[in-house]
Amino acid sequence: MDGKGESAKPQAMIVRLTKFSDPEDPNKTESFLAVVRLAGEACVTDLVPASADQNVKAREFADNKGRKCMELKRE
Repeated sequence: MDGKGESAKPQAMIVRLTKFSDPEDPNKTESFLAVVRLAGEACVTDLVPASADQNVKAREFADNKGRKCMELKRE
């Protein structure tokens, strides 16, 4: 948030993404947390792979206002 109270605005959000890693087997998936910058031009800044501290890492990235947009490749 960029402040407190009713005028505060979110600066980032964290979204869980599921990638189907094998089109033949819908049970094979990978889970990521995407950190999305909302201030200025909205973009994805980080993809955090599954791990024991995944949520903590994603929050740290979301709290860092200096993160740059990722270049995403389409598969």
